[in-house]
Amino acid sequence: VGSEMCIRDSSDTMSLIPVVVKKEEKTLTAEYITYLVTQNLEDEDVVVDHVEQQKNTVVVSFDSKAKPVKSCSKEMETLILNCFASSLLDNVKNCENIIYRCKNKRYKSSHRSFGFNEVYASA
Repeated sequence: VGSEMCIRDSSDTMSLIPVVVKKEEKTLTAEYITYLVTQNLEDEDVVVDHVEQQKNTVVVSFDSKAKPVKSCSKEMETLILNCFASSLLDNVKNCENIIYRCKNKRYKSSHRSFGFNEVYASA
């Protein structure tokens, strides 16, 4: 069982720190890992509106009115996206690719834009 990734803000520096999270469920689904990451980000403004696994690819769709899409610096957006990607790739069986979307359309924030099926990260 791998560890989750969590964003911590210590001494004004944003960084990813691996933390072991107690997992209550035996099957580590994409939905469950996404839920755990959201809980451990300690930021109630990060909103995921949909998660699904299609064969070896996990699609995470964020709310268009919340972080990391809105009200987020480029650095924080990158940390949040990397946090979800690392946790899903490390913990979800057969997960080899991560695709991000926004309200199930292509991901577009003030800092980044991805194609509808563009792979953000892969194992």
